[in-house]
Amino acid sequence: MIQINADRPDKSIIPFVKDWFVMMSDGRSEEACRSLDEPNCYGTVWTPDLINELLLDTFGENYGDLGPPHISDPNDLRPVRFYPPEPFDDGSGYFFDHDVPINGEWSDLTAQFEFKKREKGFAVILHDLHVL
Repeated sequence: MIQINADRPDKSIIPFVKDWFVMMSDGRSEEACRSLDEPNCYGTVWTPDLINELLLDTFGENYGDLGPPHISDPNDLRPVRFYPPEPFDDGSGYFFDHDVPINGEWSDLTAQFEFKKREKGFAVILHDLHVL
Protein backbone atom coordinates (compact mmCIF):
# COMPACT_ATOMS: atom_id res chain seq x y z
CA MET A 1 0.00 0.00 0.00
CA ILE A 2 1.08 3.51 -0.66
CA GLN A 3 -0.35 6.85 0.35
CA ILE A 4 -1.31 9.23 -2.46
CA ASN A 5 -2.06 12.93 -2.17
CA ALA A 6 -5.10 13.60 -4.38
CA ASP A 7 -3.75 17.06 -5.27
CA ARG A 8 -0.44 15.66 -6.57
CA PRO A 9 -0.72 11.91 -7.24
CA ASP A 10 2.41 12.06 -9.41
CA LYS A 11 4.52 12.83 -6.30
CA SER A 12 3.80 9.33 -4.94
CA ILE A 13 3.11 7.24 -8.01
CA ILE A 14 6.08 8.14 -10.22
CA PRO A 15 8.73 7.53 -7.50
CA PHE A 16 7.09 4.22 -6.58
CA VAL A 17 7.16 2.99 -10.20
CA LYS A 18 10.73 4.17 -10.78
CA ASP A 19 11.83 2.41 -7.58
CA TRP A 20 10.02 -0.74 -8.78
CA PHE A 21 12.04 -0.70 -12.00
CA VAL A 22 15.24 -0.08 -10.03
CA MET A 23 14.51 -3.13 -7.85
CA MET A 24 13.88 -5.20 -10.98
CA SER A 25 17.09 -3.97 -12.59
CA ASP A 26 19.45 -4.62 -9.69
CA GLY A 27 18.48 -8.17 -8.83
CA ARG A 28 15.75 -7.48 -6.31
CA SER A 29 12.92 -8.80 -8.46
CA GLU A 30 11.42 -10.81 -5.59
CA GLU A 31 11.21 -7.63 -3.52
CA ALA A 32 9.71 -5.73 -6.46
CA CYS A 33 7.03 -8.37 -6.94
CA ARG A 34 6.28 -8.41 -3.20
CA SER A 35 5.64 -4.65 -3.38
CA LEU A 36 2.62 -5.37 -5.59
CA ASP A 37 -0.37 -5.63 -3.26
CA GLU A 38 -2.95 -7.50 -5.31
CA PRO A 39 -3.28 -9.63 -8.44
CA ASN A 40 -4.58 -7.86 -11.52
CA CYS A 41 -8.22 -8.14 -12.61
CA TYR A 42 -7.37 -11.36 -14.48
CA GLY A 43 -5.99 -12.98 -11.34
CA THR A 44 -2.34 -12.70 -12.43
CA VAL A 45 0.11 -12.66 -9.55
CA TRP A 46 3.33 -11.29 -11.02
CA THR A 47 6.50 -13.18 -10.14
CA PRO A 48 10.09 -12.76 -11.34
CA ASP A 49 9.76 -15.96 -13.39
CA LEU A 50 6.57 -14.78 -15.07
CA ILE A 51 8.09 -11.39 -15.91
CA ASN A 52 11.28 -13.01 -17.29
CA GLU A 53 9.19 -15.41 -19.36
CA LEU A 54 7.19 -12.49 -20.76
CA LEU A 55 10.41 -10.62 -21.64
CA LEU A 56 11.77 -13.66 -23.49
CA ASP A 57 8.47 -14.25 -25.29
CA THR A 58 8.30 -10.58 -26.30
CA PHE A 59 11.91 -9.92 -27.28
CA GLY A 60 13.51 -13.31 -27.84
CA GLU A 61 16.74 -14.56 -26.34
CA ASN A 62 18.86 -11.74 -27.74
CA TYR A 63 17.68 -8.16 -27.43
CA GLY A 64 20.03 -6.02 -29.46
CA ASP A 65 23.70 -6.70 -28.81
CA LEU A 66 23.23 -7.05 -25.06
CA GLY A 67 21.97 -10.62 -24.79
CA PRO A 68 18.78 -11.72 -23.06
CA PRO A 69 16.32 -8.92 -22.25
CA HIS A 70 16.43 -7.56 -18.73
CA ILE A 71 14.82 -4.53 -17.11
CA SER A 72 17.14 -1.55 -16.72
CA ASP A 73 17.21 1.39 -14.33
CA PRO A 74 15.01 4.14 -15.86
CA ASN A 75 17.03 6.81 -14.05
CA ASP A 76 19.98 6.05 -16.35
CA LEU A 77 18.05 6.84 -19.55
CA ARG A 78 17.19 10.07 -21.30
CA PRO A 79 14.80 11.38 -22.31
CA VAL A 80 12.39 10.35 -19.58
CA ARG A 81 9.41 8.54 -21.13
CA PHE A 82 6.12 8.39 -19.25
CA TYR A 83 2.83 10.24 -19.00
CA PRO A 84 1.30 11.60 -15.81
CA PRO A 85 -0.91 9.35 -13.70
CA GLU A 86 -4.60 9.61 -14.54
CA PRO A 87 -7.59 9.14 -12.23
CA PHE A 88 -10.14 6.43 -12.94
CA ASP A 89 -13.46 7.95 -14.03
CA ASP A 90 -15.23 6.31 -11.08
CA GLY A 91 -12.85 7.85 -8.53
CA SER A 92 -11.52 4.46 -7.38
CA GLY A 93 -7.87 5.38 -7.85
CA TYR A 94 -5.31 6.01 -10.58
CA PHE A 95 -3.67 4.32 -13.53
CA PHE A 96 -0.16 4.94 -14.79
CA ASP A 97 1.57 3.66 -17.92
CA HIS A 98 5.36 3.64 -18.09
CA ASP A 99 7.61 2.46 -20.90
CA VAL A 100 9.82 -0.40 -19.75
CA PRO A 101 13.58 0.15 -20.03
CA ILE A 102 15.20 -2.98 -21.47
CA ASN A 103 18.95 -3.57 -21.75
CA GLY A 104 19.79 0.10 -21.27
CA GLU A 105 17.27 1.59 -23.70
CA TRP A 106 13.59 2.38 -23.89
CA SER A 107 11.48 -0.39 -25.36
CA ASP A 108 7.99 -0.66 -26.82
CA LEU A 109 6.95 -2.68 -23.77
CA THR A 110 4.64 -0.79 -21.41
CA ALA A 111 4.01 -1.47 -17.74
CA GLN A 112 0.46 -0.56 -16.78
CA PHE A 113 0.08 0.09 -13.06
CA GLU A 114 -3.11 0.68 -11.11
CA PHE A 115 -3.43 2.28 -7.69
CA LYS A 116 -6.79 1.35 -6.16
CA LYS A 117 -8.29 3.04 -3.09
CA ARG A 118 -8.47 0.76 -0.08
CA GLU A 119 -9.20 1.38 3.58
CA LYS A 120 -5.56 2.02 4.55
CA GLY A 121 -4.22 3.60 1.37
CA PHE A 122 -3.86 2.62 -2.26
CA ALA A 123 -3.19 -0.94 -3.36
CA VAL A 124 -0.49 -1.22 -6.01
CA ILE A 125 -1.37 -3.49 -8.92
CA LEU A 126 0.66 -4.30 -12.00
CA HIS A 127 -2.23 -4.56 -14.42
CA ASP A 128 -0.23 -5.65 -17.45
CA LEU A 129 3.06 -5.71 -19.30
CA HIS A 130 2.60 -5.56 -23.05
CA VAL A 131 3.60 -3.86 -26.28
CA LEU A 132 1.13 -1.09 -27.05
